[in-house]
Amino acid sequence: MKRIILITGISVIGIAIMAMVIFFSSLGNNGGSSDGPRSGNIFDAIFPFGNSSDNQGGGGSTSEDTDPIVDTRPVPRLRMISEKPTSGGAPFLFSEDEEERIAINYMERETGHLYETFSDGLTVRRISNTTIPGVQEILWINRDEAIIRLFSGGEIEHFYLQLPTATTTQSVTGVFLGVWDYVSLDTNGSTLVTVSATDEGGSTVTSIPPNGGTERTIFTSALRSWVPLQTQTSVFIQTTPASNLQGFLYRISNGNLVKILGGISGLMANPNPSGELILYSAGRQNFSFLEVLNTQTGETTGVPFSSIATKCVWLPPENVSVLCGVPNSYQQGNYPEDWLQGKVSFADTLWLFDTTSGETKELLHIADEYGVAIDVWQPRVSEDGSYLTFINKNDLSFWGFQITE
Repeated sequence: MKRIILITGISVIGIAIMAMVIFFSSLGNNGGSSDGPRSGNIFDAIFPFGNSSDNQGGGGSTSEDTDPIVDTRPVPRLRMISEKPTSGGAPFLFSEDEEERIAINYMERETGHLYETFSDGLTVRRISNTTIPGVQEILWINRDEAIIRLFSGGEIEHFYLQLPTATTTQSVTGVFLGVWDYVSLDTNGSTLVTVSATDEGGSTVTSIPPNGGTERTIFTSALRSWVPLQTQTSVFIQTTPASNLQGFLYRISNGNLVKILGGISGLMANPNPSGELILYSAGRQNFSFLEVLNTQTGETTGVPFSSIATKCVWLPPENVSVLCGVPNSYQQGNYPEDWLQGKVSFADTLWLFDTTSGETKELLHIADEYGVAIDVWQPRVSEDGSYLTFINKNDLSFWGFQITE
């Protein structure tokens, strides 16, 4: 009897070892490797969970076919595009039949599935069935390319995604880029700047093409608390914001730091695409205020409403006006860190401020007109400045707003 049990146990172990060999061999054949960039359809190997057939609700009809169900209801000025939590989305201006339209792409947070809708209709179509759970953020390069930040094994992995070009729902392809703490994509979508901590307690700032390639070191520091920012031509780094610490903003020039702002508690900066104007917020207990720095003249202008710089977006094509989610009131707390960490939340009104003329305009009091509390996060605007998308930080739902009436 003992002999039979022993033989059976050895057989089970042998089968298990053989299964492991086959599994890891299949990963290798699919491009999974820790020795260099992983390319191709890598997500099938990482997340072999199959394809979901769940439809996406909230805001419109959903179809996964090439002939989506048409929703002919009028499009409201403010609309909930996705009720489900999202990792990020953005509007894109494109031409179709000699007419300009705005496509809106976004990623569902739970599954990593990608969806598309349009500003002039309510139909939502799933454009990718690749399952990628755990995506914390997606940075859109353009309508067809993106970078995702994925929590995996206690690290933040970054992948370049190539979206399907056909009209049918299919898989995305990807390239593993690297593991970094913070990243920033320039406004042209041509360079990814990264910050990663070193074993010595400092940090390294590098640049890399967003679709993979040679990583180049542009700055090293004995400090590790840097957050990268980019414009069309410049790379900035700012200290991690905290209301009890004086923050600094620098521009990196030939491996050296050029001071732009300093000695500001809770500093968060938001430069316009040219880098000439920098919107920044200063945080303190129970409050946060905004100012604009003109880097050419050194002049600082106060903004006549209170918010946090990352709740704002520069409005093209001139990029001299900012559109912001402005809190109707502030809860007790230390800003901006309590807001960033989710300890406090806001109910916002949308405001527009022209830094040249000083004109201020209320665009929409969301709570009064729609009866919902929206905390604007990750605002993005179309290239013609006509359409805004953002995440409601309160529940991670995804929204769209027609700026021009």
